[in-house]
Amino acid sequence: MAGMKFGIEAEYALIRPDGAFADFTNTSFSEVQPVIDALPFYGHSELRVGDAGIRVKNWYVEGDERFDESGRSTGLAFKGVEIRTPVFSTIEEALGSLKQLRLMLEAELRSRSWSLTAIGFNPCTASYAPAYTPWEKEFHASHIENSLPEISTLSYGPDLNFSRAVDTPEAVIGTVRRLTYYSPYIVPFSFSSPLFAGELWEGLSYRTYRRSGIRPAALAHLTGRHGHPLVKKADPSSQHLRIEFKAFDMIGDDELLGELFRLVVGISMADGTALPGMADAADRKLHQQVALSGFADDAVHQESARVVAIARDTLKAEGFSGDFPLLEHMLAARLTPAHAMREPFARRRDWRRSARFPG
Repeated sequence: MAGMKFGIEAEYALIRPDGAFADFTNTSFSEVQPVIDALPFYGHSELRVGDAGIRVKNWYVEGDERFDESGRSTGLAFKGVEIRTPVFSTIEEALGSLKQLRLMLEAELRSRSWSLTAIGFNPCTASYAPAYTPWEKEFHASHIENSLPEISTLSYGPDLNFSRAVDTPEAVIGTVRRLTYYSPYIVPFSFSSPLFAGELWEGLSYRTYRRSGIRPAALAHLTGRHGHPLVKKADPSSQHLRIEFKAFDMIGDDELLGELFRLVVGISMADGTALPGMADAADRKLHQQVALSGFADDAVHQESARVVAIARDTLKAEGFSGDFPLLEHMLAARLTPAHAMREPFARRRDWRRSARFPG
């Protein structure tokens, strides 16, 4: 895709040596950081480092960073490990990098009897409710990206990043508003969080049900002042014009992740008359509806199929690969990845944290 750049950030959960799901209740930053320390440093300048110095490599320990009343970092409530690819000129290169970085992480974890898994929401711990300081509360209210840490600390997803050199800031904001509008029709393809507090949840994506409408579906990363709720300051400035789609559940299948990345790009490139919808905030009610029913809802199924067809035709018209065999299979069967995840737990209704987590 000429003149375009692509990158992936992917949040993975960890399984402890005893088989328990690792989270802030049983795992600390210092327990996992040696894994990251053992991995190489590549010095990709386009990756954000952050104030605490945690985000240095292509891998970092992720969680809810805590601050005192003066805004000084005091620790981290553990969530998992994030992998960040450098920037590439094709989606395929970004996917290849993600796979390579994940294999390196898995090898280091395996040497310590840990393992990695992909899931949309913590299946064991029902809540995270720390006593936040006034400084922390002000920080959480400062931008939509900082909101609802009580849910982001328990949920996992990929951030799909891309940019076009020819875009203006106004065009980038328009693309983010379009992706925000069509988010409820594409997120079901990723659903992978049908578990809550060790039991089957009533729907297909508890993550989508809780986060949508409060946390962003998509963001624009821009330099300068723009006064739009879906704009975040580009950091570093080389990330100016970056578009970030954030609403998918975490996906363990790289082939599916690739199709979803192409779908997002196809939507962004489509003619405005074909996909005219735009929104400044994700439709919480509609996201909650699809989180419960997925493609069983006829209206959602019809619009999802239309959006996929438009994205496919747009990509092909631009000379790019636009086939979506996995997405089309899910539409035909009206299934999501969460349906397959539900089956073993439907046969084991009394599964609890003490059982081994099926990674």
